[in-house]
Amino acid sequence: MSELVIKDLHVSVEGKEILKGIDLTLRQGETHALMGRNGSGKSTLASTLLGHPNYTVTQGEVALDGEDILALGTDQRARAGLFLAFQYPSSVPGVSTFNFLRTAYNAVHPVAPGQKPMAVREFRKMLAEKRAVLKMDEDFLKRYLNDGFSGGEKKKAEILAMAVLAPKFAILDETDSGLDVDALESVGKSVNAMRDAVKADLGDASIVVCNAVNQYQWTSVLAQPVADFESQWRTCTVHAVLMAKAFIPGMVPRKHGRFIAINTECTMQCHPNQGAYVSGKRGMDGVMRVLAREVGEHQITVNQVAPGWMISDKYRGTADEIQPEYAKNVALKRRGYDQDVANAVSFLASDLAAFISGCYLPVTGGHVMPTV
Repeated sequence: MSELVIKDLHVSVEGKEILKGIDLTLRQGETHALMGRNGSGKSTLASTLLGHPNYTVTQGEVALDGEDILALGTDQRARAGLFLAFQYPSSVPGVSTFNFLRTAYNAVHPVAPGQKPMAVREFRKMLAEKRAVLKMDEDFLKRYLNDGFSGGEKKKAEILAMAVLAPKFAILDETDSGLDVDALESVGKSVNAMRDAVKADLGDASIVVCNAVNQYQWTSVLAQPVADFESQWRTCTVHAVLMAKAFIPGMVPRKHGRFIAINTECTMQCHPNQGAYVSGKRGMDGVMRVLAREVGEHQITVNQVAPGWMISDKYRGTADEIQPEYAKNVALKRRGYDQDVANAVSFLASDLAAFISGCYLPVTGGHVMPTV
């Protein structure tokens, strides 16, 4: 049985230490789920294991079946039995998915001198078996790799590659991001299950605060993959809709309720490279304003809190806490704290805000100011 052992792993990016002594042992056949807030180093660990050049190992060991892999190149690590499914797979126009998979298979499974690689017919047969499990038709293989793929199709392509290469250890970096619309039904069931658990323990909810966002690489609208726009729509807009559908019906008979969504100052700024994020949060803003009008007759208020770049646990006590370039454009000449956001939410949830609905409340210290 193969074993991947990580000991006291320290990793830095551009001089900043991200991983600070990771210890983890994985045995073939086991499933491990790594959880943590954004920026905690999950993707850093995944990329480091496959040898991404932007990540520098400053201390520690990583051994696969007793062999140190840190000195190996990415291709050598793949041949040794590691596989990484990317959070944001790249598009490769001009290279069909079939040719990519066959080339990758031959590279990871080299044949002995004098032998021939798997014949195309045999490879197609093996690929057909893998496709059937994922319910992918053959035309999918003719398309250029990830070019124009939806978020869900990209994830399926990654899983298909994993099935074809058959690694000893597969590292899946947030395979749930960018799911297709077909997957939203299962997400909705999860939200309803959460609602039922809350109701069983506490009764019908009177106050609901929702916040979600999927991290991605910011770039221009023209360069941003369509899948990123889709993922932001799902995590910002659809997430709020699912929460509203799950919890507001329980508020209606009692003629009382508070629904508060967390937005962002970015929806007012519309800065370059924020297109996908802004599209998701602006979509949520529109839905929340419509919802406020629809449920207002039941004395249910719907509001939004829009924080600026706040200081949270991620930045508190670090060199990144002050950010003078950002603070100088804030009317109060400083950054706010997560507690400031909590205070705004507490106000909108209280009886003091009983006659406030449809509000978009910036908590930015005057960094953005709605116009009249």
